[in-house]
Amino acid sequence: MIVAAAFFMVAALAVPRFAFLSEEARVDSVRNLAEDVRASAELTYRVWDSAGRPKTLRTSGETLELAYGFPTKVSVGAVVMDDSEFLFDNGVWHFADKRKKIENCFVSYEAPRSAAERPLITANVDGC
Repeated sequence: MIVAAAFFMVAALAVPRFAFLSEEARVDSVRNLAEDVRASAELTYRVWDSAGRPKTLRTSGETLELAYGFPTKVSVGAVVMDDSEFLFDNGVWHFADKRKKIENCFVSYEAPRSAAERPLITANVDGC
């Protein structure tokens, strides 16, 4: 009986801590993905620039749509290597829990609107 009571006390303390660690891991994953998106967009720009600024680039058999040398929000998914914990759609990667997206836990990408701009990459961790 005493052992069972001690077990439940330890479990009562551990469960909230585990939930916090899960949230912290999701936040870190979103922030890391945002940096990966930024690096992938910059690398695409450098490849485009060193190739003489062609109208399109091809990667993994796909033709990329470009905006001033950076991928558009439609084609950015082709240059970012992410794992299955995110669902990508039109410039937004939502963190997914059991393949169901978490609404306020995502990375968004907007291509530049002029040659003087860089892409806008936002990590939203409010709902992670």
